[in-house]
Amino acid sequence: MFTLTLPGATALLHDSCYKLPESRRTEFSYYSLIHSAVGSTLDDIDKHFDLLSALMGYDSSIESTNAINALQNLFSESLINYNPVESLPLACMIYSVDGQTHSDYDEETLKGLLKKKDEGAEVVFFESSQKMPEHLRAIHDFHSLTGSGIGLTTEEIDQHFAPLMESLDGNNIESKIKAVNNFRFLLFDLLLKQAAPNILALCCLVDSFSVNGKDSQKWEDYSPTGIEELAKQLSEQGLNQEHARSISPLYDKVLEPLEQKFPTHFPDRKKEAGERLHRALILEATELLEPDDTTLDAKRMEVEEEFMQAIDPPIIGGGNSVSDSIREAYQKNKFLLLTEGLPVNDNTPSFEFWSFIYNLQDKYRRKSGE
Repeated sequence: MFTLTLPGATALLHDSCYKLPESRRTEFSYYSLIHSAVGSTLDDIDKHFDLLSALMGYDSSIESTNAINALQNLFSESLINYNPVESLPLACMIYSVDGQTHSDYDEETLKGLLKKKDEGAEVVFFESSQKMPEHLRAIHDFHSLTGSGIGLTTEEIDQHFAPLMESLDGNNIESKIKAVNNFRFLLFDLLLKQAAPNILALCCLVDSFSVNGKDSQKWEDYSPTGIEELAKQLSEQGLNQEHARSISPLYDKVLEPLEQKFPTHFPDRKKEAGERLHRALILEATELLEPDDTTLDAKRMEVEEEFMQAIDPPIIGGGNSVSDSIREAYQKNKFLLLTEGLPVNDNTPSFEFWSFIYNLQDKYRRKSGE
């Protein structure tokens, strides 16, 4: 087990797929995918603009390019020039007033904290939104987004995307639409003050936690609502974005045995990225050393296609949601194993579960070859 120390609690997290139940590995992958595609906080907005710019590439019209630039300028100017000196986001950043911490963050309380600051009270701030408890970070990002003037509702925010959606052209139209929709998904989550998906992914690995040195409490409910409740309780004990990001090596450790033993089902994305980069560097060297090579154009197209496929965003939400398919696959696989008489349930460790799948597939491969 991995020990995660929070300001008000200590949590034990699974660090191995040999004991982590597959049902929870599934939820972990579900939230991790959403975090990867959508992001978790207001700070992730720039990643969406980077992806959209990459997808626009060289084949988009001037109208499309102008639309994405206008949208980026809107967000940059609104969020950067928004002065939070006397605003609710600033109040969210207050850790204590005259040595007293607080637990209420409704609008009136936040305004009261600002008033005390103006009256000369001794105020201590969180260093950044990454260090704020997750529930408070969600409130901070909400007030930052709505207070900047970008919009108070999903409808108002969607109006900013209309010119971009109307101007999309060139290749990879579907990828561009998915990228825009995932961007909107993040903004809507911020408006709803949702717990960040990377925090929810972390909670899927939590086995138990102890508050202020008391007896350890084993968590039992890993349904979506149960995971959100766990995130809420750990947030109240100080769980924040910095914790979620600092333990990312733990995630690799959990998945590594699955990637090594079952690469078809668990491809190593980092290895694939390294191989793509290697092929691109070889192409670059070939262009310098053999500029007259008649196959260069075909090789360029091949490398470009590889990179475009790699950044093709998944569908999040809706009928064809890739994230939802993760949960559906687990239920189908569990049903398949049960019909074969194998002893699986929601507590079956992930590695054992996939060993059953692998052996069952091997069994039917051998039968089909007879």
